[in-house]
Amino acid sequence: MERLEAALIDLKVSAARLDKTAAKFVDYSSYDEDNVKFEIEQEISVKSFSLGTIIKGYKFYEHFGTDHMVTDIKASFHHGRSPPFLRVLFTVISQGYETQKYKLEARYSTFQSIIMQPDGANFVVYLRMINPCLLYVLEDELNRDGLSFLSLALGNLLNHGRECWLRAHEFKSQPNVNIGKCNVMKLVFDKYPIAMPSPLTVMNTLKFYTDHQSPLSFKVGNMLSFRANSNSHYKSSDAVFFKTGFLDVANENSLSISSSVLHAAIGLFTISYQFEDELEDQLKERPCNMNANGYFYNYLKKVCDSGKGKALKNALYDVFYAIDNNDDNDGLLAHLEERLKYHREHDVNIFINGVTFVRRVVLTPTRILLMPPHPYVESRFLRDCDPDYVMRMIIKDDNDEQVFKT
Repeated sequence: MERLEAALIDLKVSAARLDKTAAKFVDYSSYDEDNVKFEIEQEISVKSFSLGTIIKGYKFYEHFGTDHMVTDIKASFHHGRSPPFLRVLFTVISQGYETQKYKLEARYSTFQSIIMQPDGANFVVYLRMINPCLLYVLEDELNRDGLSFLSLALGNLLNHGRECWLRAHEFKSQPNVNIGKCNVMKLVFDKYPIAMPSPLTVMNTLKFYTDHQSPLSFKVGNMLSFRANSNSHYKSSDAVFFKTGFLDVANENSLSISSSVLHAAIGLFTISYQFEDELEDQLKERPCNMNANGYFYNYLKKVCDSGKGKALKNALYDVFYAIDNNDDNDGLLAHLEERLKYHREHDVNIFINGVTFVRRVVLTPTRILLMPPHPYVESRFLRDCDPDYVMRMIIKDDNDEQVFKT
């Protein structure tokens, strides 16, 4: 046993020296005697990063952006993990010069496409994600209130001396941003970093480690960046109760839109900022005396008053799936008009004996998603109940995985 341990130590030292020459390093934090893993990482310093959405394929709307309050940003690409993932570590400096460490994590499997943009001395990468990244905050065990020394020692023993990261839903520097509604991460690297692998090399190696059934899409584009309207931000505590702004407008007008259309419309605002950003962008190009929420509400009311509420509901669900899949199109509003025209011309009634369609709501740590109806086996309760009073609730994590008790 002692010889085996000595051989393992020699192997670790040799592997570390080998990876150091290749501008990589080995993470042995998960090493144990029963299961030896050598996990390859690539780490690059990051100048800045942002979270937001991409509309019309070339406009990036930033909802969270690093400033002088965010320092020490590093991106680690964990190629050898199972599953592989990206981790962005950074420190937020609050008032009084207190610091708090955060990290963002996203699996490679959630990357749908990567847009690369050389920009002078910088190399900018846009990661379009199917599911939002997860935010963690480092728990400061020394500053816990109400915990005895014995409790702290026991917690440290159970964690084997490792850092304790807790899930978070907002940044201390920008608490009004719901990161669960951001489906694009923008990373700004130094084009030629010192003693580190180049960003272009790291991006190119991602294609060998993703577990996509289809190849990961790589593009080189010239993106335009915009700062999202701060008036569209709502506190996280308000967002929990559907106060998306659009619903406030609907409430002021006595909910004159049918509940089925309203359910489909609110879903567009709960899944991400993308539809809201496109509304804001659309109003910039035309003179209008109302905000984006009022403009969209009047549009829905006009279509419903024309007797096309069913076609509108189906078209809104099609737009929801386009946002959920990060489909490339000429714009969500144009896609809505196209699908509305289609459903006006094709009034299809789906009826399956013994099956009924039930609306769904998905609860995540950062969002409440109003989902399109899903077919379920009909029961006596569903058969006798009005569809407007039935909803199936599902609890999931933001990465579409089950939530476990911790």
